[in-house]
Amino acid sequence: MKYREEVGQLLRQLPGLPDADFVEVQSTKRQVRIFKRGDSFCVNVTTPKEKVNIRLPIETIERLVETFDDPSLNVGDLIACFEWQKSGDLVFVKTNSEEVRISIW
Repeated sequence: MKYREEVGQLLRQLPGLPDADFVEVQSTKRQVRIFKRGDSFCVNVTTPKEKVNIRLPIETIERLVETFDDPSLNVGDLIACFEWQKSGDLVFVKTNSEEVRISIW
């Protein structure tokens, strides 16, 4: 990964920072928010036809960044990145006709 070290430094600093909104874009038909709450990095997108909420603990993102650097990456390595994560939704997507939820129990 090209900016692995820079991303790692940023991620290591986030847990000590207060909650913050990083980006918010609003138009008449959509809203996008990227923010930090507690120990999680969050992305919410809302349009008239869909709603997407993503919540990933910062520690999990750090592990994923390190894992993607491994040339022998496998599914087990990816799943291990979510070890010790709090229960709850990671990804929630709802459209007019479908709903998808990826959660940790």
